Amino acid sequence: MRLARTLLFVACAALLLSGVARADDDEAHEDYDFYHQVEYKGHDTVDEQHVAVLTYENFTEFIESNNHVMVEFYAPWCHHCKNLKPEYAGAATEIAKGYGFEYGIEFAKVDIDAEHTLASKYNIEGVPTILFFSDKGKKRLEYSSEHSIDGIVNWVKRRTGPAATVVKSQAEFEAFLDSDDSVVFAYVETFDKYDWSAYQNLAQHDESHTFGVTDNAELAAHLGITTSPGLIVFKKFDNGNVVFEGEWDEPNLADFVELESMRTVTPFSADREAKTPEGKAFMKAKQSSMPWHVLMFGDRRSVHHTSPAAKTLHTAATGYRGKVVFFTVDTDDSGAGMTMDYFGVKSSKKPRIFMLNKLTGFKYELEGKMTSDAIKNFVDENIAGKGVPYKKSEPVPEEPMDGDVAVVVGKNFDDVVMDHTSDVLLEVYAHWCGFCQKFAPTYSKLGKRFKKVSSVTVAKMDGSLNEVEGLKIENFPTLFLYKANDKGKPLKYEGEKDVKSLTQWMMEHSSIPFAMKKRSPQGSDEL
Repeated sequence: MRLARTLLFVACAALLLSGVARADDDEAHEDYDFYHQVEYKGHDTVDEQHVAVLTYENFTEFIESNNHVMVEFYAPWCHHCKNLKPEYAGAATEIAKGYGFEYGIEFAKVDIDAEHTLASKYNIEGVPTILFFSDKGKKRLEYSSEHSIDGIVNWVKRRTGPAATVVKSQAEFEAFLDSDDSVVFAYVETFDKYDWSAYQNLAQHDESHTFGVTDNAELAAHLGITTSPGLIVFKKFDNGNVVFEGEWDEPNLADFVELESMRTVTPFSADREAKTPEGKAFMKAKQSSMPWHVLMFGDRRSVHHTSPAAKTLHTAATGYRGKVVFFTVDTDDSGAGMTMDYFGVKSSKKPRIFMLNKLTGFKYELEGKMTSDAIKNFVDENIAGKGVPYKKSEPVPEEPMDGDVAVVVGKNFDDVVMDHTSDVLLEVYAHWCGFCQKFAPTYSKLGKRFKKVSSVTVAKMDGSLNEVEGLKIENFPTLFLYKANDKGKPLKYEGEKDVKSLTQWMMEHSSIPFAMKKRSPQGSDEL
């Protein structure tokens, strides 16, 4: 069960679930988080008085002059960065109220558009990226938790102060218990032994859970912990509290905490900042190290925990604790749109069940009756590698052209793109992607430019709604040239996204030679 805890969901077989925009060139791309759609919320004025602006000239001196520094690498054009801005500034303000002075913590930011050298030095491949420098720059750690004030503040406090809340009395414990729908609580006789350090290390590096600890033997016994060290996960769902009975070391503790603090079936939540109990529960499940996910889609009534379908799913799920993560997705929830797009699901009273391997990106759909035994067989077959991956596709369009650009979907991909009589330039885009929307007029002009070149087809496919075997997309938009004489090895376009550059590239790389009319000063074609 122990896998890298920073594993991200795979979308379109290779997309990252990082919620960042690529910074690898001037025409940067947006990556795809199929669980959460990102929309710029519009923040006009943000108080950033506690966020220092760093450049190549002052970066090293600033880092080496402070015990701990949080540094956000951002880009002015990035919607994710714009949404993070008030949260990051708010966290800086919160830390500066006293805690930051006590532990020597500062917040800063770097504009990668202006500071290419710094971005290259620290291998910044996407924005926003937040790095935490400690010990006056001798240590560096990438921030990977929630983009919220509370998330950032709690993360910083875990790494600079006590990672677990120290509880001394029953009253303090009651307050701690109410802080989350599941909490992790330990008893250690003394804070200067290995027992404490193992638990503290876990608490420092696990942002998904709420940790507490006591050295009060009487309180521990009252709660049901009779040995030191001891641990209980207290939870307000499923079967309630669970006592840890394994060997006391960090890996065993981590596995136990991850397993027992997660719901048997977790409802989808659009709260990507985990500010609500539902959002926290969903983020715990989403960030689990378990590679297999089962998702039941249906309208609000059909996936409610009291519905027959949801009860059937829960019954099946109980046998896979620690192996598979189970979710329900309310298709009436406007925040579930991107997840529905990824699986090709529409709102329906009849539930549908899918399974995802987040390591490979392969998806599978349950066919036939939805019984507990059917779900178990479905899960077992897929884990055993016997399942047939599901490939989503929009219906073949009645109108094959959008202006001068051919419309490709999964079902007609072979007919259009794999046509051996034509060199096909294919744009893989996403309808929600801002960069794709900006590029669309240019691509339409390119289609018009090649309208009379019979050996070239300019085509496009929505990669968020259609899938093709072997086609791996890391970001949107991505362009490939499928040569007429070598369809098995598409050539990826890496240049400037303008008509002139694309035209020149096509003339250089197409397998079928063609003559292209020159553009006159008036914009018309001439020989």
